[in-house]
Amino acid sequence: VLILLYGPVNPSFYFVSISEKNIQKQKGAITSSCGNILHAINSMPAMDYLESIGVNRNDYPVIGSVPVMLDYKDGTKPVGRGYYQILDDGSIACGGEMPVNATISLAMLDYADVMTAASFLINTIFSAGTPKGILLHSCITRSLVLGPEPLAEAERISSAIADRATY
Repeated sequence: VLILLYGPVNPSFYFVSISEKNIQKQKGAITSSCGNILHAINSMPAMDYLESIGVNRNDYPVIGSVPVMLDYKDGTKPVGRGYYQILDDGSIACGGEMPVNATISLAMLDYADVMTAASFLINTIFSAGTPKGILLHSCITRSLVLGPEPLAEAERISSAIADRATY
């Protein structure tokens, strides 16, 4: 996708993540990875580590998404990521780079959490003033969690801004 903007552009960036109450306190340190492939956590094969904290390999679909929080340990805010596939060797394909020395925590995300976050985002955007335009991007994990209504989050936000900004 290529987006071209012209004229005076003064962007603001907002994001929402997973509620603190839905993030496990237990953290594992990434000790081996290559790009988005997670090989080891706490020096254990990635899937072995997850099984050691109670995750059953058979509970995960071959393709789907399990939300996690990734803390880069560099002072920036933790970000949400997803586990998308358990590979034959026990490594895990993730949605985004999983750098060595970052920590991860399993998380839970459901329809209500996503929609509550959408409402929070709307309030945050409009508390900063009326935007001239909005470019909205939601991650695949959030869409999968919304089940048969994968566009519900975007529709809530677009309906709130429909008369105020281009989207």
